[in-house]
Amino acid sequence: RHAQVEDDEHDPKLSEAGRSQGKKASSFFSENIEDLDQYRGFSSPLQRCVETSSIISKNTNLNFETNERFSDPLEQETPKDFLIRLRSVLHQLPEKSIIVSHCKFILNLAQMAVENADFSKCSGLPNLSVTYVNHKELKWLGKKTF
Repeated sequence: RHAQVEDDEHDPKLSEAGRSQGKKASSFFSENIEDLDQYRGFSSPLQRCVETSSIISKNTNLNFETNERFSDPLEQETPKDFLIRLRSVLHQLPEKSIIVSHCKFILNLAQMAVENADFSKCSGLPNLSVTYVNHKELKWLGKKTF
């Protein structure tokens, strides 16, 4: 999930703490993913995600594609259409991907990706947390590491 923001406006910028979180996330990825150069990065186009992915990119050389497909439900989108979009993203997503997005997008995508997952007790994800899915198995759900 994107880093901490300054306020609750529609498309806020990252706070100073959020920029620091982004740098720590960069270090985390560099130190824990041996084949990071084989990953593809994707980001929601909202400012907080673009800023977060830009910080990660700058410090890891991982390029991020910015695309509305990686956003939470769009204003004109029905819940059914949102799920159809998520399914399409999941089927087209490279196996090794890092996504900077929003809570609803990440939770719903992870639930689709993981077989027999129980997300009923999850009410949200902390800012700049990592949700990690490997071979249809949920390793972490919103683990706050930064």
